[in-house]
Amino acid sequence: LSEFVAFQNEMERMLQDGADFCEHRGYASKVPENAARVAAVLHVFKNDESLEIQKSTIQSSINIARWYANEYRRIISPPPEEIARVLGGKLYNWLTSRVKNCGKNYIARNEVLQYGPVQLRQASNLELAEAFLISNGSVSVFYTQVDGFGRSTKPTRFIRVNFPAFLPSSGFNSGGL
Repeated sequence: LSEFVAFQNEMERMLQDGADFCEHRGYASKVPENAARVAAVLHVFKNDESLEIQKSTIQSSINIARWYANEYRRIISPPPEEIARVLGGKLYNWLTSRVKNCGKNYIARNEVLQYGPVQLRQASNLELAEAFLISNGSVSVFYTQVDGFGRSTKPTRFIRVNFPAFLPSSGFNSGGL
């Protein structure tokens, strides 16, 4: 029983923000219960007529459940590079459209967080997208402490589109995610 409690606590820690299964809470929250069911099935198939499940059977069921949970995450979650590429494509497409309409080649980062594509309104996603675009030279970032009227303000971060850094052959795809 203590093995199941320890496993359940382990899985609960992995559900927290930033942990391994934070994006898969619905699935991962059921993994300990599934491990208990697997233990019962293994116990029955061992033809063990006792009512108590052996420690080795419990550990085997936990190992099986952990393996399937990790396989689920591996198959369902795209690799971070793919996420960055897709988010970068979305950001670049939105930025180029926006800068063409406003007549300048830069936009305040806060504007993206407020009005950009939904996926980029989360700061961590925007950071991934920015890093991807900076790494391939499509955008650069600068700060200023002066507003449009020459008044001093708190530092504002801007994203500048580096035309014509983006070429269709670079593999951007605004689909996915």
